[in-house]
Amino acid sequence: PEVDLIIANSHKSKIEDLLQKHFRGELDQKVFRSNIFRNEKLGLGGGEESAHTRSFLKIQDGCNSFCTFCIIPYARGKSRSLPLGALIEKINDLHFKGVQEVVLTGVHIGDYLDEETSGGPYDLAGLVREVLNQTAIPRVRLTSLEPIELSEELFELFKNPRMCKHFHISLQSASTKILKGMKRQYDSEKVRWALERIHRDHPEAFVGMDVIAGFPGESDEDFMETYNNLKAWPWTRIHVFPYSERKGTRAALSEEVVPYSVRKERARKLRELSLERYDLAAARQVGSLKRVLLLKSQKSGPQKGLSRDYWDIYLGEDSGLSRDREVLIKVTGYQRAQKDRIKGFLVGDVQG
Repeated sequence: PEVDLIIANSHKSKIEDLLQKHFRGELDQKVFRSNIFRNEKLGLGGGEESAHTRSFLKIQDGCNSFCTFCIIPYARGKSRSLPLGALIEKINDLHFKGVQEVVLTGVHIGDYLDEETSGGPYDLAGLVREVLNQTAIPRVRLTSLEPIELSEELFELFKNPRMCKHFHISLQSASTKILKGMKRQYDSEKVRWALERIHRDHPEAFVGMDVIAGFPGESDEDFMETYNNLKAWPWTRIHVFPYSERKGTRAALSEEVVPYSVRKERARKLRELSLERYDLAAARQVGSLKRVLLLKSQKSGPQKGLSRDYWDIYLGEDSGLSRDREVLIKVTGYQRAQKDRIKGFLVGDVQG
């Protein structure tokens, strides 16, 4: 009885209107929701934070994969995408307002599909192609992709200098047995091929990945397969998560539970591997020139920027430059972050 309104994810775009009607006493119900598995539409949102020089633009929501460890399809519903025309219009508007980089994001952007717009259907590669053709925004970045979603057309599009050379791979495991148990749609060989192809075409690219440690049924041998494969393959940094049960998922019903202490220890080993790889990659950046987008000024301390290949870079001295600018910076050093054990940052000086 203490609750005034229950507004489900399906109605979150209507929160402001519902609150106004509630305070005016115009509502005759308190629960607003819909069947997410019948939801065919996705409202256009995001990208309106005027204080930022980068905007995250949601192109898609929901997921059709039903991986055994993941509750997202039950919470978000089936995959649905925004029409290409609306996204192009939004990006042009953001660029007009001074935004220099757009990040195309969603729950599973590899599922993007616009079948209604003439000239289509447009998949993710088709959307990226039209963004490059119909907008002039200087920097375009993609969020998480699965290895098999890196199509030949996407690889070609990444040759465009406006495409940020940054890949984030939703990997989860490098063991074929565990990938099958997770109901992923690829095996370790396809992962290897994708990473080596990225390295061949774009050796300068920053490659991040997500990995789960201690998935049900992961033996010591399975973990070492993941560890040894990762040690042999090219990438920059991994985000490591000890497996966590999600009620309602198939994996949570498994009786092959890996003790939590073992999950933590495996995660620790993977994080050590990641930091070692990250440190080596960071050291190789020293002396290079990078195009860096200056971000919102900090209240104190050096100014921060983000390179196209996803390195945090701090200017070695007070630049006096305003944000919303992309400048050429020479990397002069690398520092391990004091409070972050899995990464650090580059420092550099503005050139010219």
